[in-house]
Amino acid sequence: MSTPHRALWPVLLGLCAACSSEPSSTPRSPGQQEDMTTSQNNDMPDLPKSQINDDMHGDMPGEPSPEMGGAVDMGAVGDMAQADMRAPDMAQAASRCQITPERARCDYLTRTLQVGLRRRDVHYQLPVGEAPQSGWPVALLFQGSLYTSELFFDATPDLPHGAYYQAQLVARLLERGFAVLAPEVRLNGSTYWDTNIPPYSFAWTTAPDHDLMVAIFDGIAYRDYGELDESSLYASGISSGGYMTSRMAVSYPGRFKALAINAASYATCGGSVCVVPDELPEDHPPTAFLHGQKDRTVPISTMHLYADRLEQQGVEVQRHIDEDAGHDWLSVSPGVITDFFLAHP
Repeated sequence: MSTPHRALWPVLLGLCAACSSEPSSTPRSPGQQEDMTTSQNNDMPDLPKSQINDDMHGDMPGEPSPEMGGAVDMGAVGDMAQADMRAPDMAQAASRCQITPERARCDYLTRTLQVGLRRRDVHYQLPVGEAPQSGWPVALLFQGSLYTSELFFDATPDLPHGAYYQAQLVARLLERGFAVLAPEVRLNGSTYWDTNIPPYSFAWTTAPDHDLMVAIFDGIAYRDYGELDESSLYASGISSGGYMTSRMAVSYPGRFKALAINAASYATCGGSVCVVPDELPEDHPPTAFLHGQKDRTVPISTMHLYADRLEQQGVEVQRHIDEDAGHDWLSVSPGVITDFFLAHP
């Protein structure tokens, strides 16, 4: 996992923040097909493309079973390393994640999508155990500018912007029965989301990230990521990913049950430049806002503009403010966001 030099982060993030329709329900086009590889399973026999598992990331033993598709059980840890990964009793007891004071880490898989001319990665993981009849509810998580979304699955306390807490968020979501999908921005996490970048900010259906979202929605519907419930979607993100979280309400009406926006504001805002429309979508999901009072990249005043407008329209809003935090995931994020999602089944 690579990240930009930390000394450059405040400058680059500031630049991105300042600059910074209905999905298709028809059968997917060839441009939305997945390229599924097994680079870590070199002894796996040749299989039809539709039966090959996605890339796995982690130290868990054993090879995935072709019949499991994307729902590879990677929960075996510690003394369970020698057990059958598909044993029901083991699946109930195992954990996807290991949280210590030094590191928060969850095993995950990666599915590479061919979206138009671009290849886009989606990192994901499923809870342990058997999915509900309707499938697992899904939390879509959007990383901020210039950092890989792999930080949702592996982070340490010394990383900037509270990355350690976003990895803890994934662990909490998985433990409480949410599948997690964390797509990458273009160029493997080294750029930012299109949501507030002209011309896409006002012509969203022309945005490459809109094409990515349509491909993800189709993949969820086709259960390419396992047994997921396409009618039970949630979203959260930070900074550029927080604006992208707002975009889920603005451009995909009725799809999401709840949102949690961290260190960001309305979909087309950027940094201190923020204009919130007088009328927001009537079916805007309930939204939790998490913000540091000392945030100099995305001033907290821009969050209040958005939250106030939602409340004026009768939308349920929560505000969680850390007086000492800056442009960060907050220490309360894992519990607050998970509980907020659980409260809106």
